[in-house]
Amino acid sequence: MDQETITLLRTLCSKVKEIANLCDSFLEQEAKKQKKTVALSKIETPLPNRLIPLTKWPEFHHWPTVPALRYYALMRHRNGFERVLRRVGKRLLIDEKSFFEWVEGQKRHSPK
Repeated sequence: MDQETITLLRTLCSKVKEIANLCDSFLEQEAKKQKKTVALSKIETPLPNRLIPLTKWPEFHHWPTVPALRYYALMRHRNGFERVLRRVGKRLLIDEKSFFEWVEGQKRHSPK
C-alpha cells in the first residue's frame, strides 16, 4: 500500500469515529427526551379510583396529615369534603380521585 492510500484510510477512520461519537450523543439526547416524556405521561395518567382508610393515608401520600384529614372530615358539611368520604361501618375511607378533585376545587374557590 502506498502512503497516499494509508493517509486516506486514516482520515476515513477518524471521520467514522467522529460520526460514531455524534450518533452516540444524539441517541443519548433522544433517550433523555423519551425518559422525560415517560415521566410526564406517568404524571398525567389518571389515578385509580381507590378507597384509602383515613388512618392509612400517609402510606400513600405525604400530604395532608391525618389530623388535617380528620378536621376536613369534621367540617365536611361546610367545606364539601363529604364528596370525598365513604363510610363503611365505623371506618372512614377517602376516595383518592375525589380527594384530588376536591383539592383542585378548593384552589379555584380560594380568595386571592
